[in-house]
Amino acid sequence: QRLKNCGDIIFKRNFGSSSLCFVAHFAIMHQTAGLFSHKSTNLIMTRLTTRLGDSVLDVMKKEPNFDNRSYNLMFSFFDRNMTCVEELWKTMKHHGKIPNVFVYTTLSKSFSGNKTRIDDLRKHMSDHKVQPDTHFFTSLLKHYAEPGDKQEYEKILGEMKQLGIKPNAYTFSVLTDRYGKSGNFKEVESVISQMKAYNIRPDLYTFTILIDCYGKAGRLDEVVEIREHMERLNIKPTIQTFSTLVDCFGKAQRFSEVNRILRQMKQVNVQPNLIIINSLIKSCGNAGRFEKVDEIRKQMDKINMKPDVFTFNSLLDCYGKARKFKDVEKIKTEMEQLNIQPNGVTKNILYSIENIDEPPI
Repeated sequence: QRLKNCGDIIFKRNFGSSSLCFVAHFAIMHQTAGLFSHKSTNLIMTRLTTRLGDSVLDVMKKEPNFDNRSYNLMFSFFDRNMTCVEELWKTMKHHGKIPNVFVYTTLSKSFSGNKTRIDDLRKHMSDHKVQPDTHFFTSLLKHYAEPGDKQEYEKILGEMKQLGIKPNAYTFSVLTDRYGKSGNFKEVESVISQMKAYNIRPDLYTFTILIDCYGKAGRLDEVVEIREHMERLNIKPTIQTFSTLVDCFGKAQRFSEVNRILRQMKQVNVQPNLIIINSLIKSCGNAGRFEKVDEIRKQMDKINMKPDVFTFNSLLDCYGKARKFKDVEKIKTEMEQLNIQPNGVTKNILYSIENIDEPPI
């Protein structure tokens, strides 16, 4: 609402390009804080482009007075759009702006996986005597080193130690995630031990990563232990944590655990979102519990929750695998009625169903 009011005043009164860029910065800042979606910010940026006759990037090229905070917000907005990131980086250097550590950290994310560009970035940082901090090194662990590359991780951590920079909970969470995704649970346990040595308590983000990693590996007994540890520390799970728990227990068809999680959500007054609903539909459908799928669909209608393409993909996949072709046709019709456009996954599922030779049930 604040953005709308501010934007309406600026557009009506024909203020200059700097004021218009303020609206862009406001939008990007709210996106970064999780209050706006990337789609919403894109719509605002499109409106600004129409109003200016130039893109916001062109405006920043023309005006030399933007500060590090403005550049950091714009780099955050462009994210992995490398054409725009490179153009903005050239613009910043052209205007003689010296990035601060926050800008370098954001750029390291944009250059994720490109070691040559990150090495160039670090040289630029050193040449301008900008000191890295914990956030910058944590970004290197996440975006420079390959998942599970212990040698590279130890090199980065060693550099931190040499500079007297201490890791924080997020640093260890990133390490946990990288080792977990590579299936190296011995190192995951080592990271948790290091956290204890630094007297750093695992936070909600750490626990959510641990649940996700152990859950995807099918190590559900450890997931139960992690969840119980959270309860002992009185760490309240978020909707994302609940979603991860429902997904991993649902895939394993451990529905007693799923029901326990749903009851816990109800107790803390957290409503399942569409991601959780889609996960429930998929797990129940794969288990052949179609009466439960129908019950979930009715509950969705009751709370006016609209299905998306992922909902229909889950429905098509489970009914197709069960050879319930009449239900498949009903789902396709419903998609058309709701104007839900199929994506690549939908087309692959339908192709697989069409090539099943067995008679419909």
